[in-house]
Order: sequence, then C-alpha cells, then structure tokens
Amino acid sequence: MPVNQVMIEGTVGSLKPNEKNNYVYMSLAHDRKYKQNNKKVEEVHWFNIALFNGAAEWAMKNVRVGDRVLIMGRLLTDSYEKDGEQRSTVRIIANVIRVTARKGDKNQELEVNEDEIPDETPEVNKAKDVPF
Repeated sequence: MPVNQVMIEGTVGSLKPNEKNNYVYMSLAHDRKYKQNNKKVEEVHWFNIALFNGAAEWAMKNVRVGDRVLIMGRLLTDSYEKDGEQRSTVRIIANVIRVTARKGDKNQELEVNEDEIPDETPEVNKAKDVPF
C-alpha cells in the first residue's frame, strides 16, 4: 500500500477562510539554519496548506498568524495553465493541526486540550510488509 504522509512544523504566514466551502487556506514558513564555510545560512521555504471541516473550524478559532504549528497530512499535486504555460503546484491537505508555540513566546510549548482538536486522521493499518 503506497504511503502519502507528511509532517511539518513552521510559522503561519497567512490564514484565509472560505466559509462557503468550509475550508481554510494557510501559508506556512519552514526555516532552516546551518553553517556553510563558517557562515550562518538561513533558508525559508513556504508551503501551501489546506484544512477542511473540523480542522478548518478549529484553526480559525485557535490559530493566529505568527504561531508555530505542527501539520500532518498528505501531499496533493495540482496542475494548471497560466499565460499559455503549463504549471504545477504541490499542496499539503492537512488533517491534523497542533499549535506548538504562540507568536512572541520564545521556545515555549503551548498546552493544548486534546479533546478540542479535531483529529480526522483515518485509522492506519500497521502493515507487516512495509520494508522500513
């Protein structure tokens, strides 16, 4: 059975609700810091996240721009045409979201009531034939 599962933690850049279709579009910045040739290097990668139903409702009530969040979900590739050119984009369809730190809190984990967080992750069978 193929696996399409992703987990990423980053900083919320934007939250755009669509109440009509009950989903939220979120941009998430993931930063990486390292040294290369004795110089500090910082990379920032942006990810497009889509949350639906209960996860979307929870995010709109509890997540703010600048918060650090943990996202779990699956990858979805979309293709489209712009200016006569075929393009594609990869998006994360999130089914779990956790706030790990509030904006302004330095290295502090946020206590989250597990009962308030919708976990729409389907039950995954623990396959015995997975090679890793």
